Amino acid sequence: MPYGCRRGICFGCLTPLTYGRVRDLRTGEIHDRAGQMIQTCLSAAAGPLALDA
Repeated sequence: MPYGCRRGICFGCLTPLTYGRVRDLRTGEIHDRAGQMIQTCLSAAAGPLALDA
């Protein structure tokens, strides 16, 4: 799994969401759009999901 600075600054951890939902740990916002780029260092699973490595 890609990782980066763990603070959301470098964007080295961006990976596309294949399906499912993730919660942004900074804002609490839920992301669920397939193909959306997710920062894995700042996101938590909000149910079953798959990321495209």
